[in-house]
Amino acid sequence: MSKLTFEPSYDIKSYDKENPKEIEHHFFGSSATQWYTDVDFQKVHKYMAKQGYSFNMYFVPAHARASYDIMNYAPQGVDAHYLGTYHVD
Repeated sequence: MSKLTFEPSYDIKSYDKENPKEIEHHFFGSSATQWYTDVDFQKVHKYMAKQGYSFNMYFVPAHARASYDIMNYAPQGVDAHYLGTYHVD
């Protein structure tokens, strides 16, 4: 797989609620067994691929700490953009 880069990116652990400077987005990966989020597409893809199941990826235009519902393995109410289904060999 070619390296995909989405910029700008930031570390969720260093998010400052009092002085937010980050772009508010993240990636959401889900399979039949679990889901995972991060602001780095590569981290989500790598984590989900290790699980051994096909998975879906979404771009979510909300901060990674935003609260939203997940229904049928997809984020709800946050205008999430479906990026595709990835199959594990």
